[in-house]
Amino acid sequence: MERAERADFLGQLLYSTRLWLMSSLAEINDWEHFYFMWFMYGQHVDLIAHQPTLRNLFRLLDWSIEPVHRIISYSRLFKKHQPPRADKEPHYDAKVPTRQIVQCTALNEQFFDQVEDILSVVKGYIGFCPPTYIKLCRIFRRLITNP
Repeated sequence: MERAERADFLGQLLYSTRLWLMSSLAEINDWEHFYFMWFMYGQHVDLIAHQPTLRNLFRLLDWSIEPVHRIISYSRLFKKHQPPRADKEPHYDAKVPTRQIVQCTALNEQFFDQVEDILSVVKGYIGFCPPTYIKLCRIFRRLITNP
């Protein structure tokens, strides 16, 4: 692909309404509709070209695993946990009937199902957000060493 064609293609991705809709669905935690759209359109898209969607997915993943990580993290011994700012965390409303990602508080089946769902989308891009990757590694290491 020539440079002009590649720039044109990336420009089309930037202004793609579908990708911005998917990014917004991930941001507001409407996982059911995001997942449906992902398997219709998203598998043909490199998420590095549309980083807002990737950032929103990692924000959602980080938000969902944070309570579990806080339990096993050594930093809880040294500093007091400050709650995240309300504008930075994904929206979760228990009254909404669609399937949403929730914050897990224990290493149970629900935790692994959610992590598997999100990782099925961001599988190749896990290195894009090193703090979230480190949190996942610590959780899995803890699980392996203390079953």
